[in-house]
Amino acid sequence: MKLKRRIPQYFLGLILMCVGIVFAKRAALGISPITSLPAAVADLTPFSLGNTTIAFHLICFVVQFFITRKLDLKTILIIPLAFVFGYIIDFFMWLLQFNPQGYLMRVIVCCIGVLFNGTGVAIIAGADLMLPAPDAMFRALAGKLGKPHGKIKLMCDITCVALTIIIELIFWSFKLKNVGVGTLISAFGSGLVIGFVNRLCPWLKMPPLEFKKNR
Repeated sequence: MKLKRRIPQYFLGLILMCVGIVFAKRAALGISPITSLPAAVADLTPFSLGNTTIAFHLICFVVQFFITRKLDLKTILIIPLAFVFGYIIDFFMWLLQFNPQGYLMRVIVCCIGVLFNGTGVAIIAGADLMLPAPDAMFRALAGKLGKPHGKIKLMCDITCVALTIIIELIFWSFKLKNVGVGTLISAFGSGLVIGFVNRLCPWLKMPPLEFKKNR
């Protein structure tokens, strides 16, 4: 019963996040900071965005493990979650094959992507199951360094964007494909959407999941 509602809510949030990523990619105005690096690698290799996202999440998992030096069920489940996340992205990249024309339409599509993404994050957080690998890594770093989670996430976002810019300036002849106004919209808009969804739907937030041992 404890998982009867959490699991469907969690996967609904996961799907919405992936749809948001695909919309942002289709808008071609820049993608969210944490997705910009896998997107840049995907553009330069034969690998799909889903595959490079899986690789990125697995790297985050390894970093988290070396920080915490412990494996519990939530941590281990991050590995299959990375593959599910990547495959869902590739499914919607195949399904939603459209290219919005005109700057205004691209901005609208980008904003829709941020709306989907932020809503998905709020739903996932409310389910209180395992975190996606990057978020779990941010939390581990924050605990290790004794810094606020938001500050660590900002530093990691800046690092991802900086690496993306370097890669694209080198390999795309000073043309930025995954960093732009859409990245700023995502960085500032996602938090607003998450806050709005939490206020509008407080019932999404569930109490911490605990299992009591039978005596």
